[in-house]
Amino acid sequence: MTTEEIKDIDTALGKLADLSGIEYQSEPDRKVGMLKAMDILPEDFNYETTDKQEQEQNFALIKSLVKEKKDANFINIVHHAPVLRQNKVDTIEISLPDGIQKLKWNFYEDENPRKYYKGEIAFEDTEKVYSGETLVADLEPSGKKGENVHQIGDTVYRKYKFKFPFSVRLGYHNADFSYTDKKGVEHMQCTHLISAPEKCYDRLGIKDGNKTWGVPVQLYEQVSENNLGLGNYSDLAQLGYILGKNGAGLLGVNPVHANRADQPENASPYSPDSRMFFNYIYLDVTATEEFKRSPEIQAYYNSEKFQQKVQRNRRRAYVDYTTTQELVDDLLYRCYKEFKKNPDKEDANRFNVYCDSQDGILDMYATFRALNNYFSKQNPAPLDWRYWPDEYKDPKSEAFLEFVKKHQDEIGYYKYTQYQCTKQLEEVKDSCINSGMKIGLYMDMAVGASPKGFEAWYYSGLFI
Repeated sequence: MTTEEIKDIDTALGKLADLSGIEYQSEPDRKVGMLKAMDILPEDFNYETTDKQEQEQNFALIKSLVKEKKDANFINIVHHAPVLRQNKVDTIEISLPDGIQKLKWNFYEDENPRKYYKGEIAFEDTEKVYSGETLVADLEPSGKKGENVHQIGDTVYRKYKFKFPFSVRLGYHNADFSYTDKKGVEHMQCTHLISAPEKCYDRLGIKDGNKTWGVPVQLYEQVSENNLGLGNYSDLAQLGYILGKNGAGLLGVNPVHANRADQPENASPYSPDSRMFFNYIYLDVTATEEFKRSPEIQAYYNSEKFQQKVQRNRRRAYVDYTTTQELVDDLLYRCYKEFKKNPDKEDANRFNVYCDSQDGILDMYATFRALNNYFSKQNPAPLDWRYWPDEYKDPKSEAFLEFVKKHQDEIGYYKYTQYQCTKQLEEVKDSCINSGMKIGLYMDMAVGASPKGFEAWYYSGLFI
């Protein structure tokens, strides 16, 4: 579709969204929002204007952006990171101008950068392409007729299918392409390249007729004498073991992503604070090493006052997330203090290794939790991070760094919760496999995260 063929603003918006990599269908005003967020449309762009002159200006702007995007699509040798699919897609689409003499390429395996391939293709003319000494496959015209040729000024560009002369290993790789144009100017582009399997790993051999069965579990619905009011990870491990011993091949569980501890009733597993971390409301606190070795914490847990709260919470017809969160925090924070006061050397080392393996993102998450807790106690309390003072929206600000210094204990606690969740979920996985399950633990995942949560705060530039 040429810009001349675009007759209305909605068609133009759709084309601009396609060229910008927005692949799913949505209403025009939603596309406008996404294009603004990507800095493609200006913030003051008014899609709903009724002013005739402004409508014409909007239409002209979008058409010019479509042309700009389409030009870039052809000027760039590779427009997007290409994806190869084993046994299905073995070519990538590249764009080249007429009149070049040869195309040079280099391919680097991601896991072994020292191992690389290189080659070149010599051109007799734009209609016939010869292979170079090391390249077996010729280039082929790519795309629908009329869409694989585009003229920019005096230069005609064409789309081609390029095939490497070897089987590309599964994984993430790097490649670069270069050519010298008619004016003697060298052009070069580097790109990531993804080689994906044809289908998911078939652990069971389903293609050969093997099948299995399993049970999906909503963990928060589970009742036992071992939990504080809703199912915990130990309940899940026990259930997995029982099912596996009775022939089940997998145990499914609802998303156990991290939710806000200061707003526990916002408990939807499909709108979490973060999909990168776990909900510690599901922890079995009595399974931690600190609980097991501390007579004081055990005595507190078994005290009449604490047990009365637990028993009332277990008997409720509906899950009381607020009370359960309070019980978990009450007990778990005592374990955290024990962990700091009398650390087991091996466990402390494992904790430090775990924290280091998170590349700083755990520190940011734990600080975000501490900030949430801090602001939730203000009067009036901000609804979420979007209403915090501006200096706390920036992890590099002086106010943020000062907060980190003053709240090390609380930040450490939230890191400790994630360490314990990781340990207990590993035990769930092991319990399932040790029971004879062919697949084991299957954890559901939320498609998105809450705009009020950690991901939207830390990666604010990626969210609309």
